[in-house]
Order: sequence, then structure tokens, then C-alpha cells
Amino acid sequence: MRNRRNLILLTTALMLAGGGALATVAVLYPSLPDPAVADREGLLRWLVLRDLEAESLETRRVLAQRLEEEFRGGIDWSTTSDQLSKSQRRRVWVNVLNLLEPWFMAKTDNYYQLTAAERPAYVNRLLDTLGAWRGAAGLVAESTPSDGNAELRPSLFATLLERVEQWKQRAKPEQRQRIEQFVTVVQTQWLLRTLQQLTPATG
Repeated sequence: MRNRRNLILLTTALMLAGGGALATVAVLYPSLPDPAVADREGLLRWLVLRDLEAESLETRRVLAQRLEEEFRGGIDWSTTSDQLSKSQRRRVWVNVLNLLEPWFMAKTDNYYQLTAAERPAYVNRLLDTLGAWRGAAGLVAESTPSDGNAELRPSLFATLLERVEQWKQRAKPEQRQRIEQFVTVVQTQWLLRTLQQLTPATG
């Protein structure tokens, strides 16, 4: 039921942003809501209507936090993709990627403020969030029937790890070390969870 509501909200926002509807958007929504207090529909409008790369780091940080809070259960991205034009799908996907850096850096800082006993659950929640949003990659999936290849789809987790390498290059030595250690912890826990899913339950 929650995923269905999320789909309706996103589809409504996209319909307003569709071809020939920009004047309607300007009349109905003269400005986007403050992301710190925006409801789900307002947050989705940010993903659909705005180029987040042009926004400040603080705005993107707040958006990332609020989107995680409001959509912990994820969105039915597969069904949603069918409702969007190619350019709309691309905009939402690119905006999700633009939120990765402030989101992950905040997660890194928060991790080191926790006690050793609190950290495993924290990492698991991070992986749960990535799992809930991994379907966003399907927005830019491409079929290549001419060469017989299966659907080509980027991985949100793999994309995150690739971008972390870029962020580390800009970080100061101390922060770079913290990022590297945190990434190792996240990757290790991700691998353990993957192996658990692949291992048949016994009992």
C-alpha cells in the first residue's frame, strides 16, 4: 500500500512536469518547498523538477536525509519507470546520484560518533536504504536486442563505490582514511549479507 501511494505521488509530480505542462507547474507550484519540512510529494517534486547538481551541498544534504526518512520502504521503480519519458527517468536517476555524496559523507561522520556496539546496526540500516533505492537504476536501463545482450543496468551500490574513490581524492588525509575504513566496513557487511542470502537455511 505504501509503495502504491509513493507511485501515485511520483506519477502526479511527473505528469505536472511533462511535455507542455511547465506553465501549469509555474502556476500551481511557484517554488519548491523547503526540503527540511517538505512532505513526500514535495520531496518527489525536487527529484523531478530540479537539477540538483546546481543546488548547494547543504540543500542536497537535507534532501538526502529527508528522502531517506520518508521513503525507507523504497518506491516501485519498475512500475514508475513505465510512467515516465526517457528524459524524466534520466533526470530522477541523475538527481539520485547527486545526492549520494552528501548522504554518504554524513553517514561516514555519524558512524564515527557511535559506540562499537551501535555500529553494526547502523551499517545494516545504511545497506537497507541502498537496497530500498537500488531499483532507481532501472530508470536508465537500456535494452540491446540487436546484439543479444540482456538488459544493461547500472548498480547503485557499485556506482556509490566508484564515486567514493573520486571523493577520497578531494578529501584531506585524515578524512580520506576515515572514508576508506568506513567503506571497508560497509563492503564487508554487504558481502556477509549477500552470502547469507545465497546460503540455504538449515534447520
